[in-house]
Amino acid sequence: LTAMSATLMGKQYDPLAATFPGAAVIRAFAVKDSDGTVTPLTTHTYFIGKAYTEWGVDMVSVSVNADEFIGKEGIYNTLRTDADGGHSHIPAYVEFFSPEGQSVHAGWSEIAMNGRGSLSMTQKSFRILLKSTVMDTEEVHENLNTLNYDLFKEYASTTPDGERVAWYRHILLRNGGGDMSGSTISRSHIGDAYIQRLDRILIPDVMAYAPVMTFINGEFWGVYNFRERYSPEYVESHYGVSKDNVTVIESDYSQVHTNTNADFVVSSGIEGDQDPFNQMVQYMREHNLADQQHYDYIASQMDIDSFIDMWVVRLFYVARDWPENNIKIWRNKNPDDPSGFDTKWHFTLLDLDMGLSYYDFTTEHENFFWAFDSNSVCGTMMRALMKNEGFKQKFILRYFDVVSNHFTPEYLNAMFDELYAERDPLMALHEGRWKENSNERGVFSV
Repeated sequence: LTAMSATLMGKQYDPLAATFPGAAVIRAFAVKDSDGTVTPLTTHTYFIGKAYTEWGVDMVSVSVNADEFIGKEGIYNTLRTDADGGHSHIPAYVEFFSPEGQSVHAGWSEIAMNGRGSLSMTQKSFRILLKSTVMDTEEVHENLNTLNYDLFKEYASTTPDGERVAWYRHILLRNGGGDMSGSTISRSHIGDAYIQRLDRILIPDVMAYAPVMTFINGEFWGVYNFRERYSPEYVESHYGVSKDNVTVIESDYSQVHTNTNADFVVSSGIEGDQDPFNQMVQYMREHNLADQQHYDYIASQMDIDSFIDMWVVRLFYVARDWPENNIKIWRNKNPDDPSGFDTKWHFTLLDLDMGLSYYDFTTEHENFFWAFDSNSVCGTMMRALMKNEGFKQKFILRYFDVVSNHFTPEYLNAMFDELYAERDPLMALHEGRWKENSNERGVFSV
C-alpha cells in the first residue's frame, strides 16, 4: 500500500527505503476436500515485539482490499473525480487493541474517507463505521456494530447524568486536519484535539481525543487521532435520543467561498431536515429580536447557551475557518422520543485546527471580533440576537466568566503538557512515515 500511495501522490511523497513498525495480518479459510465447502474467512493481526506495548497507546489494524482502498478507483486516491469526493464506503475488517496489546474488538466494518480540503493531504482522515450489516460480507456476529471500550478514559465525553460515554459506533481516524499543513508534518497535529479537550468543561458538544498507532494491511500508516464523529449515533450514546430521531446539519461547504450566507444542508438525516433551521434563520432576518416575544421564540428553537459558548471559544482561540464554515448542529426531531430530550438545535465545536496562532500572528494581538460582521449565517444570527439587551448582557458576562475563570494560564498549560507528553514519543515514527522526501527521513525497526 505504501508503494501504491507513492505512485498516486507523486514526487512530493516518495517514501525512502526504511523499516517501519509493522504487523502480521493472517487471513485464512479452510476448504473441505470432499465437497469443496469453504469456511468463513478469518482475520487476525499479530504484533511481534515489545516496542508495541512500550508506546503506551491504543492501536488499530484495518484490513482492506488494496484496490478498493488505494487503487485507481480506491477511496484513498486523491485523483478520484467522482462527485462523492471519496466518501463512498468499502468493507474492512477492523481490530482495536489496548495499549497492552489485547484485542478489545474485531469484526467487519465499513470505512470511508473523512473531510473536504484535507482529502488533498498525503495522510488522509477516514471514518470507521461499525454496523450490524456490512456490505459485501457474510454473517456478522452479534454486537459487532458497537465498540464497547473505554477509548478516551478520563477525557471521554459524559452524558447529562455525568456518566462516562464508553461505547461507540462511529469513530474518526483523523490526521490533524488543517494542523497537519498539507503534505508535510510541519505542524502539531493536535491543535483541534487540544482546544476541544480544553472546551469539554463548556456547553457545546466536543469530539473526544486519543492518539492511536494505525496499521493498514499490516503497514504502518502513522499516528492518527482517534476522535468521536458528530452523527445520530453520537447523540444516541451521549443523550439517549434514538438515532432514528436525530438529524445533523452543517454549513454548506460547496458555498464557503462563493455564498457564505447559504442555507445549511443535511449532514446526517433525510432531505428536508434542515428546513426548520433555515426557516428559523429567515425569521431572525425578518424580525427585530429586541422585541422579547421574537427573542423568546428563537430561544425556544435553539440552545442559546451552546451558541454563545461556540462563539466564546472561537473568539478566544482565534479559531479561523469559521463562521462561514465548520458548523455542525443537531437536534431531536421527535418530541415523543422516549428520552424526553428537547427538540432545540444544539451547537457543536468542530475543526478548530486554525486556532492558537495558526497564521503568522500572535493570537493575543489578533482581533477576531470582526466575525460579528461576517456575511455568514452564523454572523447573521449573532447580529440579530445582539439586538436583544438581555442576550447581549448574557453573552458579555459569559465571555468574561469563561476567559477569567476557566481558560486560565494554569489550566491551558497543564492540559498542553499532558497532551504533549503523551504524543511526543510517537512523533519520530510519524515523521519517518509521512515527511516529505528528505535525507532526514526517520528509520525505525523492531
